[in-house]
Amino acid sequence: MGRPKGSGKSFVKWCNESGRRGARLLLECREKDPSKFTKGSSYKALWKCAEEKCRHKWRATVNSRTTRVRFTGCPKCENQMQHSKTKNFLAWCNANGELGKRLLEEFCDTEKKPEELTKASHYKATWKCSTCAHKWSAQVSSRTKSVNPSGCHKCANQMPLSKTYNFLVWCNANGELGKRLLEEFCDTEKKPEELTKGSNYKAKWKCLNKMCRHEWSMCMYIRTRSVKPGGCPMCHGGVSERNPKRERAA
Repeated sequence: MGRPKGSGKSFVKWCNESGRRGARLLLECREKDPSKFTKGSSYKALWKCAEEKCRHKWRATVNSRTTRVRFTGCPKCENQMQHSKTKNFLAWCNANGELGKRLLEEFCDTEKKPEELTKASHYKATWKCSTCAHKWSAQVSSRTKSVNPSGCHKCANQMPLSKTYNFLVWCNANGELGKRLLEEFCDTEKKPEELTKGSNYKAKWKCLNKMCRHEWSMCMYIRTRSVKPGGCPMCHGGVSERNPKRERAA
């Protein structure tokens, strides 16, 4: 595994200092040497559920399991949990006005019912847009979060843009970063003025590095975000589309 990944305290040390929760994570961790990464690592480790009736194996980043808020657990157990009549996705939707009403209308999953899930579930449900009838899959938690909840990808990519709210304008107002992105943008299907900087559209890019000149696809919002924006995956320091939060080892 090489050098420790992530930042902060050793994962093993953190577990030993974190009572029953830490003991459980150490028990569930199935990596050969968990001492080689930290509790804040973005490495996708292998885990095995400690529940005798489950014993499900899955991969999840170490930091998603050690975080203080909304830490992840066994996805199989989570999807099979019995939820109360007041703490489930259906109840949440009924209590959250227009947003909740819209999500219930768009929810069209055939494997799960709204009352069998929580609003923070990582289950990838099927949705059908109430505007364009497009179907897509997305985690329930991504649709119910209070900041930037996800929506229909097709509508996001086709929404009409103003002359002042598009990727081209954003680039011109964002100095060297904007200039670089405009130069690397080489998509033949869309023009910069036809997209927003927060779009889910996977545009084509071509690296400016003369020793590289690699071409790749990446969502607009990954390249324009303020923290760890995506770059050429072939160059040192680039961020991949598949795992944008992963820190590259030096």
